[in-house]
Amino acid sequence: DGEAPRNMTRFWKEIRKKVWNEHSLEMVSYALMGLGDSKYIKFNAIGKRFHTRMQQLGAKPIQENLIVFSDENLPTGHDEI
Repeated sequence: DGEAPRNMTRFWKEIRKKVWNEHSLEMVSYALMGLGDSKYIKFNAIGKRFHTRMQQLGAKPIQENLIVFSDENLPTGHDEI
């Protein structure tokens, strides 16, 4: 349903706080892989929101096109953004 996994909930709540700004994570690089099923309306919603929030806070993907959302319904099994 696009909800954060339990082990991510505390981190997600923290980075959503207003005390963070567009420079807070500018020294951070990250990679992201979301797992899901595109049959759901909110397919990988938390992964997409996480990616957006990290960029808002100044973090950069380790490499462009390295953000992957896995979809068990695609022949390749993944969809890159």
